[in-house]
Amino acid sequence: MSVVKRSPSYPSMSLEDAVIAVKSAYKQEGKSWFPAESLAVAMGSRSLSGTARSRIGSLRQYGLVESDRTNGYRISDLGLTIAVNDEGTDTFVAAVEEAFRRPDVYRDLWDNFRDASQNTLRNKLIVNSDYSEEAAGKLIDSFRESTRFIASLSSGQERSQGDDMFGSETRIEPRHRSTAAVLVPATPDQVSFRFPLTGGRFVDVLFTGGYPNERDMKLFGQYLEVAKETLMDVKEDTQGE
Repeated sequence: MSVVKRSPSYPSMSLEDAVIAVKSAYKQEGKSWFPAESLAVAMGSRSLSGTARSRIGSLRQYGLVESDRTNGYRISDLGLTIAVNDEGTDTFVAAVEEAFRRPDVYRDLWDNFRDASQNTLRNKLIVNSDYSEEAAGKLIDSFRESTRFIASLSSGQERSQGDDMFGSETRIEPRHRSTAAVLVPATPDQVSFRFPLTGGRFVDVLFTGGYPNERDMKLFGQYLEVAKETLMDVKEDTQGE
């Protein structure tokens, strides 16, 4: 009889989904202990299914809930910090960054393979870390989604390089705060920037084929001027109707 190899544990849902889940659990249960079934309901499941158990496991790996054999589950101190603070505040962002680094596999991927290609990550997880092909694919997806979530939160944050888990890639220089750019982790052949606008909006810019050179940036600046003129013309035409 063949034996199915069990993959090492990993977060089955992204950090953003985990944040939403712990906020929902806090709204429903507060700081009290509660059974796993209640946590499953707070996350939108009707019962303690296999999927619900997997999502609960993800919350534990992110350090957002803690468990006790007698009392069940409750939201951890880290989870409470995320649940009660407004998004975008320094306290909230710092807590989310800490949650990102709680899973050992996330910390390893970020520290050693953050710029690796999809194929390199899959090979590392399958060959060197004993993940199944399916589990490796799901893990890479959740890791990529989580890094993008962290980057989106960090945009607009006036944080020093020493306090920023993304280091120089998300450092906002004083002279550029009004048009702060955040490098969003993508793939080696894609570079993505996020620029905060007014009203809580953002504009995303994606360069494909590798990092742009000086000539590329000059052309990009010219294209922005064309886009500006075009948008102004459209706005005037719309207002004139």
